[in-house]
Amino acid sequence: MLNKQQIESKLETGIWAVSFIKQKDGSTRVMSCSRDWELLKTGAYNYQEPKGTASDKQAENPDVVRVWCTDVSDWRSFRVDSLQEIVEEL
Repeated sequence: MLNKQQIESKLETGIWAVSFIKQKDGSTRVMSCSRDWELLKTGAYNYQEPKGTASDKQAENPDVVRVWCTDVSDWRSFRVDSLQEIVEEL
């Protein structure tokens, strides 16, 4: 199993399909996402800088990875221990 730093490192280049179990209802979600800030800032992904304290709390949480979801053009997060698969799309 990958730790938070390893996951974030993978997500820093390109777009990735991340499959994880949603904590809320136990369903599986596949999300297209990235932490490749240079790619996201090109304009094609409607990237916006994080705002508010929610991102600060999640950045401090060693169990949560915060990403830019390219499907909905918004910030999303998932728990490290819920990760099922991570596959590079781009």
